Amino acid sequence: GINGVVLSIDDFYLTRGEQEKLAADYSTNRFLQQRGYPGTHDVVLGTQILEQLATLGSEKLLVPRYNKSAFAGRGDRHKKSKWSCVEGAIDIVLLEGWMLGFPERADSDFVGLEKQSLQEVNRLLRSYHAWEEKLDAFIHLWTAKIENIIGWRMQAEANMKSQGQEGMSEEECRAYIEAFRPAYEYYVPSLKDKLKTYEKPCLSLEIGQMRQLIEN
Repeated sequence: GINGVVLSIDDFYLTRGEQEKLAADYSTNRFLQQRGYPGTHDVVLGTQILEQLATLGSEKLLVPRYNKSAFAGRGDRHKKSKWSCVEGAIDIVLLEGWMLGFPERADSDFVGLEKQSLQEVNRLLRSYHAWEEKLDAFIHLWTAKIENIIGWRMQAEANMKSQGQEGMSEEECRAYIEAFRPAYEYYVPSLKDKLKTYEKPCLSLEIGQMRQLIEN
């Protein structure tokens, strides 16, 4: 009896053309050559959709969806004819996203050869606070080993290809997810600290390799 909508921040990825332009604008930043990092989403579109869902009455609303198999796994936003149609009033919206809630870091926190690239990504993260402000509660699922995340993402790609869709090769997929390692290392510890004094209801749960709950 509950009218709910499930969204992912992936649904708000830039179109293929927009992603290619971003990659060209930041040609020396390897983190922005592919979808995933802050800066590769249409934050304005996402904010508008979240606001419309919160106030939806009896009217219908088209919700964007993303096609990860397009362009041999590089992805593109689905045409509007394949967007999801929802009808209010909506009781609950579940918004999933690997980097939701990541707190912006100080530029001085970043070290190493890719310091400048990470600083650029960090500045782009600022605009995503507009999404977090819309949330009424926060659930953080985390795992102690990034290798688990790499394995899960590769499983997802393999599942997509097993259904006859295009996708990245195993090597391409591993390289793709490995690029996120610095983000997990810099931002997950600070997110955990942030949630200790979070101003909204929140829940932090550790999960193991088989996606099982780890009791702490």
